[in-house]
Amino acid sequence: MAQRAENALKKAGKIEISREEFLACLYRSLVAAIFSTAGTKGESLTYAEAEEILQCRNHSMDGPDFQSGVLAYFDAAGHLA
Repeated sequence: MAQRAENALKKAGKIEISREEFLACLYRSLVAAIFSTAGTKGESLTYAEAEEILQCRNHSMDGPDFQSGVLAYFDAAGHLA
């Protein structure tokens, strides 16, 4: 799942994709990264499911730590292409 997250970020970093495709790639990457932390596989997550997975691993979706972590994660998309 970690490799799937990286691949989606690489695709999101390509200039020729549409806005919708870009957002879909970011979504797939984030979902894969969350599943990777759980050691499982999947294709989609609700907010509640993501929150449950992260909370079980002592991560919170609230607050600046999570928000800055997500921004740093997406910022990596520009460095993977």
